[in-house]
Amino acid sequence: MQSSTLAYVLHSRPYKESHLIVDVFTHTYGRMSVMVRNAKTHQAKSRIWQPFILLELAWHSARDLPSITDAEALNYEIQLSGKSLFCGMYLNELLQKLLPKSDPCPALWYHYQESLQQLSAPDLLEPGLRRFEFQLLQELGLGIDFIHDEQGCVLQDTGYYHYDSGRGWIAQSTASQRISGASIRDMSNYFVNKAEQNGDAKVLGLAAKQLTRQVLHHALGGQTLQSRQLFAMMTAPS
Repeated sequence: MQSSTLAYVLHSRPYKESHLIVDVFTHTYGRMSVMVRNAKTHQAKSRIWQPFILLELAWHSARDLPSITDAEALNYEIQLSGKSLFCGMYLNELLQKLLPKSDPCPALWYHYQESLQQLSAPDLLEPGLRRFEFQLLQELGLGIDFIHDEQGCVLQDTGYYHYDSGRGWIAQSTASQRISGASIRDMSNYFVNKAEQNGDAKVLGLAAKQLTRQVLHHALGGQTLQSRQLFAMMTAPS
């Protein structure tokens, strides 16, 4: 039985002498692994098994891994370099480590595609990353409630809270690691609903980054992100 779908490559690795095992994020079937036979002997097509290229794939089902029967690049790869390249690698690694296989999530697929297109724009890079992270957490069942606290009460603009990955927003009276209810609302408007926000964009961006990093760390269960470590090594002062 042959199937087909649109897909992006997340990661590929050699298998035996000339084959590849490729992890892909597909529009129809979610994340899956496929076998590309004789990839190294077809140089004209071997380059398409790189990240950030929109592909149309066809494959035959198999006992172990689906085997690719046809692959076509539908556009040129998105050109990423510097920080944007590391951010693209970061998105791919999150999907590879957190998404269960064969779980269709077309809405997240479109968010991923949009995020890739935004990565090369400096003013869109950070907001694009945060929006994708929030969407990914929602898809994983770890979405953040920006309206209620842990007890189900509506967050108050003048109240202060900190976020617990297992409980939600907890009212906080001390100054340590807290954020106002008004800022939480602005964060939701800007990064989730793509609406206007009233707070300082830089401050909200930092708060959103700290929040998503905390929840993603919890979701990863202690797994390290190689893309983040590599970026830290490359940007460390010599």
